[in-house]
Amino acid sequence: MQSSVLQKLDFWKSGFCGTTARRSDRQSKAMAAAVNAPSTRTATVSKVIPVVAVLALLALNAAYWLFLRAKGQSVETMGTLSGVSVLQASALAGQRAIIITADNRLVLADGAHIVSQKPLGFVPTKLAANADLSRVVGGSSDRKVVIWDNLLNEVGTFNVNGRVTGLTVRPDGDIAASYSVGLYTGRSNVGLFDPIGKPRANKRINIDATGLRADANALYYTDAQGNLVALAVPPASADAKVWKEVWRRKLIQPATQLELTAAGELLTGDEAGTVALFKTDGAPVWSRTLSEYKVRMVHDDLASGLIVAGDSDGSLFGLRRETGEPIYRTTLSSPTRSFLRTTSQALTLITERGDIVNVNLAAALDAQRQALIDGLYLGGSALLIVISAGALVNSVPRFRTPAVRIARQIRHSRTAYLLILPAMLLILVFSYYPTVMGLYFSFTNFNLSEPIKFIGLENFQRLLNDRFFWVGVGNMVLLLITGILKALTLPLLVAELVFWLASPKLKYFMRTAFIIPSIVPGVVGILLWKQIYQPNYGLLNQILQIVGLPQLQHAWLADEQLAIWAIIFAGFPWIGTFGFLILFGGLLNINRELFDASEMDGASAWERFVNLDLPLLRPQLRLLLFFAFLGGAQEYGGIWILTRGGPGTATYVPGLQMFLSISAGEFGYASAIGLVLAVVVAAVTVSRFRFNQTPEAP
Repeated sequence: MQSSVLQKLDFWKSGFCGTTARRSDRQSKAMAAAVNAPSTRTATVSKVIPVVAVLALLALNAAYWLFLRAKGQSVETMGTLSGVSVLQASALAGQRAIIITADNRLVLADGAHIVSQKPLGFVPTKLAANADLSRVVGGSSDRKVVIWDNLLNEVGTFNVNGRVTGLTVRPDGDIAASYSVGLYTGRSNVGLFDPIGKPRANKRINIDATGLRADANALYYTDAQGNLVALAVPPASADAKVWKEVWRRKLIQPATQLELTAAGELLTGDEAGTVALFKTDGAPVWSRTLSEYKVRMVHDDLASGLIVAGDSDGSLFGLRRETGEPIYRTTLSSPTRSFLRTTSQALTLITERGDIVNVNLAAALDAQRQALIDGLYLGGSALLIVISAGALVNSVPRFRTPAVRIARQIRHSRTAYLLILPAMLLILVFSYYPTVMGLYFSFTNFNLSEPIKFIGLENFQRLLNDRFFWVGVGNMVLLLITGILKALTLPLLVAELVFWLASPKLKYFMRTAFIIPSIVPGVVGILLWKQIYQPNYGLLNQILQIVGLPQLQHAWLADEQLAIWAIIFAGFPWIGTFGFLILFGGLLNINRELFDASEMDGASAWERFVNLDLPLLRPQLRLLLFFAFLGGAQEYGGIWILTRGGPGTATYVPGLQMFLSISAGEFGYASAIGLVLAVVVAAVTVSRFRFNQTPEAP
C-alpha cells in the first residue's frame, strides 16, 4: 500500500515538474525572442539606412543638376582683341569702342575686331567720350589734350600746363581737365575748356586729382590725399575767379575711380578695394569693402539696380544699388579696365588683356539665391554621406566591433582625456597651427606689398632658378659634414677619457669642468670667436705675430677662401655639453661585467673601444647624428653674427636666405625655403626610424 502511494506521488511529482520545466523553457524562449527581436529589427534598420541614404543622395544630385543648378554662364568672353594691352577704353555708338594701349596706340574696335589703329606721338594718360559718343578726348603726359572723331581722325588739340591726371566731357560739350606739373608740388589745377579747347576757367587745387567728373551744375574730383570735392561750374560769361568749392568729403583711402551715375550720384572705388556711393551734396549712402586690391572699374546700371566693380586682381563684383550688399563675385582672366555698354540682358566690359566680356544680368542678380542652393546641396550631400558611412559601420560586425571598443575605451578614460585636453590645445595652437600656416603660405605670394594670393608652385619654381639658394646648399652640405664629424669625434674621445679615469674625484672634477661652459649663452661664444678672428687686434693674428708668422695673418672672416673654414673652426675644441653628457651617460649604462670580461680576455683599450664601446653606444651616436644633421640644416644664427653670409656668398646658407626673405617681407618665399628644409629633415628622420630600429630578439 505504501509503495503504491509512493509510486503515485512520484508520478504526480514527475508530471508536475515536467510541466513546470516545459513552461519555464517556453518562457525562456519567449524572453530570448523578445530580447533578440529588437536586435533583429535594429540590424534590419542598420542595413536599410545606407540604402535609403544613397538613394536620397542620388535623388538630391539629380534634382540639383537637372533643376536647381544655374543655367548658362554668368560671365562669357565674346572675343579678344589680339595684341592689345588695354590702358583705358571708351564706348562709341553701336558695338564700337576706342582704346588706348600700353604701347601708346589708339585702337578703334568693333566688338572683338580691330577696325583701325594708329600710333600716338605721346604717352596717353586719360580718355573720355562726349554725351552723344561722337567724339573722344584724350590726355597725355606731355601737356596735350587731343580730340578725335569716331573714326580716329584728329579734329582738335590744345595744351594744358601739366601732365593730364583727369579728363571728362560735360553735357554741354565743355571739356574739364585736371593737370599737374609734378607730384606733390602744389602746382595742380582743374581747367574748363570749350569744345574746341578755348580756356574758360581754371582753379588751383594744390594736390594731384585722381578722378574727375562733371554734370550741368558742378565739377567733382578726387585727389591723392583722399578727398572728394565738388566745385560749382562758372557760367560761360563768368571770370575764372568765380570757381567756388561747394563741399569736401574725406575718404578712407585715396580714390582710384570716380563715376557719375545716371541717377546723379557719385560712385567711388579706392586703393583698398572699397566702393562707396555718395549723393551729389556729399552725403554718403553706403560704403562696402570688396577686396584688398585696388578698384580698377566701377559702373552703375540703373535699369537692373546692379553696381559692377572690378579690382586689380581680376575679381568682378555685383552689388545691390540700394544697400551695397555684394550678391555676386567671379574672377576674370585679367583685371577689368573699362565699362563699354549695357543692354537689357548684359553688361559689356573690356579687360586688361583685351577680352570683351559680357556679364549676364539675370545670372548675376540670381547669384545670391544660387549660392544658397549650392550651399544647401553641398551640406545635404555631406550629411547623407556621413549617415551612410555611420550606418554602414554599424551594420557590418567587422567595422562595428573596433568602433565600439574604441568608444568604450574613450568613455572609460574620459577623465584622462579631459586632463590632457588643455595641453593638446596649446600644442595645436602654438606648434601645429604655425606649421600648417607655413605650409599654406609657401604656396602664396604673402608679402608686405600686396594682399595674399594663392600662386601654386611659383615660389618653388623661383627657388629652383635661384642661384643663391644652390650656392647656399653647397655651403650647407660642407657645414653638415664637418658638423657631424665635430659632434661625434671629440665629445666621444673626451667621454672615454673621463670615464676611464681611475680617481673618482678627478672624474667628478673633469665632468663638472666640461659642463660648466654650458651656462654661457651660445651668442656670447660666437661673439668671442668674432673677436678672435678680428684682423687688427684679434687673438689669432696676435699669436701668429708673436710666434714670428706674420705672413699667415689674414682677415679671416673677410677672405672668400677662408671664411667658411673660419666658421667651421669656431668653437674649437668642439666639445659640446649635450654630446658629452649623452655619450658619458651611455658609457655609464654599459654593464660593468662586460668590461671585466674583455679585460680577462686580454683585449687592449683600442679593441675594447672598437668591439665593445662603439656597438653599445650606437643608439647615442644615432641620436647625436640626428641632432647634428638637424642643427646643420637649420643653423644660420652664428653665420649671421660672424659674416652675415659674406663675403659675397662664401658663407651663404638656405637658412640665412630664409631669414633675409622674412626681413624683406617675402614671407611666402621664405615659407617655401622652410618647407624644402623641413622635407629634407623629415626624410632623414623617417629614414632613421625606419632603417635604424634594433631588431627584436627571437
